[in-house]
Amino acid sequence: MELVVQHLPASKYGIILRCSCISYNIINNRTMVRFYSTRLHSAEYTRCYNILNVKVDSDQETVRQAFLKLVKRFHPDSGSAEADGQKFQEIERAYRKLQQKFHAERWSDRWNHDAGEYGLYYKEKKAPETPIVEHDIKHTAPQHRQYLTYDGFGAGTPAQRHKQYQKLRASTAVENVYSHRISRLQQGETLNEEQALVVKDKQRAKNIKTRYGMDRLVEDLIQESMAKG
Repeated sequence: MELVVQHLPASKYGIILRCSCISYNIINNRTMVRFYSTRLHSAEYTRCYNILNVKVDSDQETVRQAFLKLVKRFHPDSGSAEADGQKFQEIERAYRKLQQKFHAERWSDRWNHDAGEYGLYYKEKKAPETPIVEHDIKHTAPQHRQYLTYDGFGAGTPAQRHKQYQKLRASTAVENVYSHRISRLQQGETLNEEQALVVKDKQRAKNIKTRYGMDRLVEDLIQESMAKG
């Protein structure tokens, strides 16, 4: 460690030297504490891996699968012959401890990603990211759905198609009225023609009946005259 002491009085030099020594001792002590703490945690993590019957430094998914298998064997409510409450608690504590380890490692990787030189953190200049537009399927109508309305009639914007559809409905209503009136008139003419035919048929029947009666009367008179001689 180098110290710049030029153009400084002896008293100031002594203060700086003492401060530097104190800082060095503090940093050194912190390093030693961190070293022993890391070794302690490493041994504890190894023990947790062994409890779960997996290799040391196994990934999170492997640990989770091993924990689920052990739960089926040792959980008090599993109904298994190996059910053991104390064993299950030990397994659960080991699993929770390893989950904390994985969580801390993720945050450490994210923290060190932006770390610069001398422990100073900076944010690199990144190119502006193009926003990704995610369409919500529940609320985005398909493009063809607009043609399912208004009976598929019209073109243009929805407002224009609405106006065109209203005009179509009005013209259709007028045509229906005319068609109804024409059909009523045709039905009336048909009834009149049928009534006229019925009257003619009745008249013919009456004429035939009258003529048949007159013929019978004439025949009877002839027969009576022949009988008298």
